[in-house]
Amino acid sequence: MKKPSRPDAATETESLLVSRRRFLKAGMFGSVVLVTSGLAVNLAQKESPAVHPGYQWLQPQDVTFLSAILPALLKDSIPDGNDGKPAVIRGLQQLDANLYRLSPEVQKQVRQLFDVATGPLTKGITTGIWQPWEQVTPAVAETFLQRWRNSRLALFRMAYSAINQLSLMVWHETQSAWLHIGFSGPPHSNILVTATNRY
Repeated sequence: MKKPSRPDAATETESLLVSRRRFLKAGMFGSVVLVTSGLAVNLAQKESPAVHPGYQWLQPQDVTFLSAILPALLKDSIPDGNDGKPAVIRGLQQLDANLYRLSPEVQKQVRQLFDVATGPLTKGITTGIWQPWEQVTPAVAETFLQRWRNSRLALFRMAYSAINQLSLMVWHETQSAWLHIGFSGPPHSNILVTATNRY
């Protein structure tokens, strides 16, 4: 019986070198992203942009960014095109209210995430989106989101998870979503049915 052929030493060495180069490339890219992002976030914090009119916490660039990606995140739950804009706006308003109530430490982390995705020094290299967010279609936004979701870098995977969870929680808090999930609403929305937390 013929024994299965075994890769020779040269082939194994070449394979190891390729894997090592990929690992180093990913590590170097991750380091560049982290350093560049840190510098950009520091600059953004020093500038302290004003809150977007009509919002409590979100800044103008946040609203633009989220307006571009929410239709992709919620593509099966909201109408396409202009018909879905009212639902996106309601989602943004609910997200803004939720973020405003978060602790300063969590707000800081979310701010860093948004600054990385919108900052002029980091947006292109971290998202792969070089055009303004205002010009990004839902299809392009979905490609970007999948890139983060499936990235080799844990940093991007965590960023995707955070954005996705925030968006889904906000969407299911709005009455617009209740029809899609068969929820008729709380039976006694004006009555507190749990004891007040006094801690």
